[in-house]
Amino acid sequence: MTVSYRQSGEPSTVAAFLGDDTFAASLHRVISARDLAVRVTPHPALHPARDRRALAAAAHAAIRGTCAPAHP
Repeated sequence: MTVSYRQSGEPSTVAAFLGDDTFAASLHRVISARDLAVRVTPHPALHPARDRRALAAAAHAAIRGTCAPAHP
């Protein structure tokens, strides 16, 4: 799943945790944000990879909507 936020049509980091931010502080920012749109995009399940770098590459490819590199 990819969760992305747009505010006034532009990418937004309003929901990001910053430093010692609490969940409550983050939630308050999201609730009080004006013109915030949240998009949840499902992706096919990723298969186990030979190492964490290969799995990360496959995850990045899924998010970008490109083909994932082949891995055994």
